Amino acid sequence: MVLAREITRGPVALVAASPTRGLDIAATQYIHEELLEARRNGIGVLLISEDLEELLILCDRIAVMYGGRIMRVMPVEEADERVLAC
Repeated sequence: MVLAREITRGPVALVAASPTRGLDIAATQYIHEELLEARRNGIGVLLISEDLEELLILCDRIAVMYGGRIMRVMPVEEADERVLAC
């Protein structure tokens, strides 16, 4: 409900931190669809998540952070568990 409310306000950008943590499969799918729709509508979406599958589904680029610093930024096509663990 919070995501839907924020999207209807017409934001330029949206920050989503662990948006599906603790949700069931149907609710997770709904959130994913809403975030993808927001992106298609020109809203910049910054997704913060520890869920690699979620990142691979939703992102164009992935930034890896360690110790509060960005260590690497890569297109999602280059990302997999092996590459991200390095």
